[in-house]
Amino acid sequence: MSNPFSNGEPVLFETLGVWKTHDGCDILCELGTDVKSMYDGVVKFIDNSSVYGVCVTVEQSNGLTVEYCGLAKELNVKAGSVVKQGEIIGKTGNTNFVESLEQPHLHLAVRQNGLWIDPMSVIDNAN
Repeated sequence: MSNPFSNGEPVLFETLGVWKTHDGCDILCELGTDVKSMYDGVVKFIDNSSVYGVCVTVEQSNGLTVEYCGLAKELNVKAGSVVKQGEIIGKTGNTNFVESLEQPHLHLAVRQNGLWIDPMSVIDNAN
């Protein structure tokens, strides 16, 4: 992991040169790495943001909402798709502008009851 969840504390974003919270964690990987759903769920939203790039939001069966960001534009899912744990959502890409000066990575963000939580706290529970 290159940048951990900041738990509401501002951190310096190297690309933008600004201080802001880091509401997810960055998991280092090569471009083109398969990104798999952590749990069963439904794809609620797909966004191609000018900031975080291609993001897939999955509402999981365990009540968590997970955002997989910085993906390549070609995805294996669409809004409304039902995904199973371990199913490939897409691949890592270089679409995440706000973190573009950093090493290739997946930006993973998790919400519980609408609040950001540390993704590492639930990754350990995913099989």
